[in-house]
Amino acid sequence: ESLMFRAENSEVTRPTRTVSSYLQQSMSDSATDPVVWTYSTWIKSSVLLGNPESAFDDRRTFISAMPTAATPAEETTTRLYMDEPIMTIKGLSTVYRTYTTGITKGYAVIGEWVHLLISFNSGNDAGTRYKFFVDTTDITEDFTGSNPALDSGTGINASTDTTYQIGQDIYLEDDEGISAGWEGYMSDTHFIDGTEKVPADFTETNSNGVLVPKTYTSSYGTHGFWLKFESGALGTDSSGNSNDFTTNNVIAQDRVPDCPENNYTILNAGDAFGSGEVLGDVMNCVRGGLTYEAGDTSTTACIRGTSQGKVNAGKWYWEVLSGGGASGVFFIAGISDPTVTITSAHTGTGAYYQSDGANGKFYVDGSETLSSLTVIDNAGTDILMVALDMDTAKMWVGVNGTWEQSGDPAAGTNPQVTGLSGFYVPLCAGRSNNSGFVNFGQDPTFGNQKGAGATSEFQYTPPTDFVSMSAANA
Repeated sequence: ESLMFRAENSEVTRPTRTVSSYLQQSMSDSATDPVVWTYSTWIKSSVLLGNPESAFDDRRTFISAMPTAATPAEETTTRLYMDEPIMTIKGLSTVYRTYTTGITKGYAVIGEWVHLLISFNSGNDAGTRYKFFVDTTDITEDFTGSNPALDSGTGINASTDTTYQIGQDIYLEDDEGISAGWEGYMSDTHFIDGTEKVPADFTETNSNGVLVPKTYTSSYGTHGFWLKFESGALGTDSSGNSNDFTTNNVIAQDRVPDCPENNYTILNAGDAFGSGEVLGDVMNCVRGGLTYEAGDTSTTACIRGTSQGKVNAGKWYWEVLSGGGASGVFFIAGISDPTVTITSAHTGTGAYYQSDGANGKFYVDGSETLSSLTVIDNAGTDILMVALDMDTAKMWVGVNGTWEQSGDPAAGTNPQVTGLSGFYVPLCAGRSNNSGFVNFGQDPTFGNQKGAGATSEFQYTPPTDFVSMSAANA
């Protein structure tokens, strides 16, 4: 399981988020060794880091620390964050180490689980006081910038009373328009006080050749903690130290089964169409890639799913809840060929349902093929069901538990489209502030928008043999 971190406010089109979900702990005991520590975590980003056309600094912070008695400020806060896509250790108003080619190394890729490890030992030679690993690769030599002085500490693991935040920068810098919260997921997060560690202490390769977490078996030190993000204990420290964190702006539904061992499809903020607009100005994606909102224009904008949902075989099921918009419902959901560049929601190769609040229709390859389908017009109530059978090249849609045109995906009869070939990913689209909430099996409540579902994965029971879009089902 993992915890979804949300850096958002009520207006998801605004680049600066003012309500972040985060965990906080204030430690008063002396550290085992304030100049030696290791931070290990699994991360999955759901946003496009460092949009070069954005006027905002898209800072996304993993962990930050500050003396408990201090006032949050640039000079009192140490943080590890990623932007532009730069991974930075910044402390006491000095950028200690900066790595500027993150995307090429893979750890800023939307929808991919990556293991990140940072260790610090100020007794080491200057170039190796900080060490950085992505998965199992040592990328320390790729970092530039200054180093802390020999045998000096950082704000992290300090010997004084220290407040830590996971998923947010303590010093938010809202006046500079900085979005300081992590937008995505974290899993199996460890902090080790007093010891340098390496990825092999926390990771292993499973029988499928996938790097996954393994149980850490050594000492944590006084300030150490292990966050497993378990149900009902999201901030509980499982290291044995009882360094429990309090949760802020976190709901039970933020804990999801998405994890390094079983990666789920989300919406891909890097694969969205906005009619020539700056990415994000017309189609925005928040809440871990499970909520989308079109911009305040009449241009239809769309977004596709991540590569985990790229399928050419198997039987798949997912749901989309209509969120409505300022000018009524305009709702599109279906599938798209990921190899085709989207030039609008009505071109390219794929198939989808569309409702404008008055008419329900179906389109294939940009052309209308069916009309008089059930209309989705109740924001926050109506749910579109999608069943995709790539073994028989068919697709069905349904609304609120009833399949259109007496369709029966389990029996393979009365589909809305046949003859599908190649690869497809999920597609969503809208305009004029229309929003939607998707569920590929992570959360049947759509972020607490609905009550408990018919199953642990969905509001409605999937057709027989149709499964959620996760790696375990591939």
